[in-house]
Amino acid sequence: MNTRLSIFVLLGLLCFSGLSAQNTFQTGALPGINFNKDLGEIYSLNFKIESREQFWGGEVGSDAPFNHQHLLTDFTLIGSRQVGLSEKVNFGYMFRLEEGETIHRTIQQFSFISRLRTFSLGHRLVTDQTFEPEESTAFRLRYRVSAELPLDGDKADSGEFYVKLNNELLQSWQDGSKPLLEYRFGPFLGYSVDQTHKLEVGLDYRNRSILIEPTRHSYWLSINWFFKL
Repeated sequence: MNTRLSIFVLLGLLCFSGLSAQNTFQTGALPGINFNKDLGEIYSLNFKIESREQFWGGEVGSDAPFNHQHLLTDFTLIGSRQVGLSEKVNFGYMFRLEEGETIHRTIQQFSFISRLRTFSLGHRLVTDQTFEPEESTAFRLRYRVSAELPLDGDKADSGEFYVKLNNELLQSWQDGSKPLLEYRFGPFLGYSVDQTHKLEVGLDYRNRSILIEPTRHSYWLSINWFFKL
């Protein structure tokens, strides 16, 4: 296995160590659909709908029964402008429906892609601000690096599979609360249906408050459909 991909996998495996020292978990599914539209040569739009469905949850080590709960639904619109050969600046807005409440989030993002001989690395630096009723504004800083490796050839053409590995660190701040550091890891198997459709399925693991007890482990089956208009 390529050295860079080995590092990705090692970081992901480390997040599963020490489960006995933590105290809560939740598992479920994150189905989502993405619509992408190019607006000329340098502008583009992405609209994403994603829901969060919990199936099990409780204390680590407990025999939690199956209990389906619809936690939330997100509607996100991101506008992008290309500022280099592989660099983009992005601004967006998210509208969330959660437990009868409406939550708003503004998003600012810079992303670029490093294309290597056998795979590519995508980098994303994000700041966002979350506004919800009767709560102070929450601020987050996120950095994600993604490795995408085609399983046949130099790129995933129509009818071919590819592997994607995501690593992300997220720091959040909010008045009256301790800063939270969250780690996310996601191995995905992707399939390029044709020039306009692709499907990605994998595990979205999240370790919330990795430096402070208690910690919550989240395991989501992520299913994403990408459609280019």
